[in-house]
Amino acid sequence: MFNILTITKLPLTPPDKNWDRCGEARPNVPFRYGQALRADSDKEKVPFRGFGGRAILICLICVISVPLFSQNITNNGDTIYISNGTVMTVGGNFSNLDNGTNYPYVHNEGTLRLNGDLSRSTNMIYIGNDTLWLSGSSTQSIAGLPYWYVSVTGGGNKTLTGDASIAKSMVLSSGTINTSVYTITLDSQATISEDASNYVTGKVQMTKYIPQSTNDTFGGMGLELTASNMAPGMTTVVRTTGSHLSGNGYQSVNRYFEVVPTNNGNTGSTITFRYFDGELNSLTESDLAIYRHRTNGKWEYNGYSSRNSSTNAIVASADTLGIFTAGSIIHPLPVELLGFRAILHTQESSLLEWQTASELNNDHFDVERSEDGKNFIKVGEVKGNGTTNTIINYDYIDVFGTVTVPAIYYRLKQVDYNGDFKYSEIRKVMLTSTHEKFKAWYNGSTNKTEAIIYYDKETKAHIRMIDIQGKLIAEQNLTLEKGVSQIQLDMYGLAQGMYTLYLVDGNSVEVKRVMKE
Repeated sequence: MFNILTITKLPLTPPDKNWDRCGEARPNVPFRYGQALRADSDKEKVPFRGFGGRAILICLICVISVPLFSQNITNNGDTIYISNGTVMTVGGNFSNLDNGTNYPYVHNEGTLRLNGDLSRSTNMIYIGNDTLWLSGSSTQSIAGLPYWYVSVTGGGNKTLTGDASIAKSMVLSSGTINTSVYTITLDSQATISEDASNYVTGKVQMTKYIPQSTNDTFGGMGLELTASNMAPGMTTVVRTTGSHLSGNGYQSVNRYFEVVPTNNGNTGSTITFRYFDGELNSLTESDLAIYRHRTNGKWEYNGYSSRNSSTNAIVASADTLGIFTAGSIIHPLPVELLGFRAILHTQESSLLEWQTASELNNDHFDVERSEDGKNFIKVGEVKGNGTTNTIINYDYIDVFGTVTVPAIYYRLKQVDYNGDFKYSEIRKVMLTSTHEKFKAWYNGSTNKTEAIIYYDKETKAHIRMIDIQGKLIAEQNLTLEKGVSQIQLDMYGLAQGMYTLYLVDGNSVEVKRVMKE
């Protein structure tokens, strides 16, 4: 048998009122299993049976609220029921433990007002259309449980000790919550209310369906999203506060959002990024802009269409969703190259090609060459595109003439308007003696198969592309000059999968396979 404590609303009873049928029991005096309490004034029984704790004073919440348990309370595998409209106040800690036979069970249809810690066993069951009222004025640790309403009023910092969920609302009017390594999950219709002094630090997340052309605030998490071109569908947003993202020696604000939609094509989205002054991380507010972290580990500059320091909001456009944060346009997060390659073009020249996802204050690129991979000299300059968030392709041919080394090396030096610069990775170009005759690969950004072909004299050849079923997809007759030639085969409209290339000349057949993904 396990014990049951039921708490209901009763008429207001003076604190010094004696209680009948419980021996010498008064408020906050221990009692024994099997005793029932009733007030002398109306002889109405209090349904309070078999709880190994203390007798209580219960009053109408609309009249007055007083501590029911002024010290710690331990639920040792028992059942506690708090009825609708009732406040159960615990002045100390509220512990819920297994007793070896039964799990602790709390059914809260009213309000649990807690001044101390709320702890639980692994098997604790907690249900009900409840309110958890955190009224402690100092630090409190809070068990991870499924809550309906959470209200933080007492001040101080509250620390989560497990993953928690909120069905309706979380309101922080006085105090903060630190989720530590855990996450607060808001149901799709739940809300969170914070301000600059009272907020959640750590992770808060929500998953819901986002239709096309509908603005959604994700329950007040600080991110607004409108997708004009297509519906993102079921979308999970994870907000992280209290920590920043970094790169290139610079840092973001102490807040970022990871947006993971089901459909992540060209959504044509407008996002509003909100933050608190305390999250600026020493950045100048008037210099902030939005950055998106790409899946390949690079940063994309999304800029801003409007900024409002009074409401702490930045609005920007984003075709593709991902991880968003705010950083400085003066000391930006790194805007990296999407790709950079260098290949032998002729016996005495190299072809360099690179691509940027976005640019910020990009004045130009210096092309630098080295014969040992360590000591570089500038051999050319290519003008940049200033500030843009569209993909830009660049190329440069370096005529190096006659060299005696087996390989040469290249790197790019990207230079901003203010003179700041950063280097690319180094690329190696092998010279004729070790040059591969035939290379091929699929370029997803252009939807084409690209091939590099090398001959030591002018050659006539034929190239064919076959799909996995043996069907001829494309073919070309080629007249190739001495040295390196580059060709492209359009793969627009072709299904994903493996394709085989055959390069045929008068003396040999070279075979390469490419995968369209």
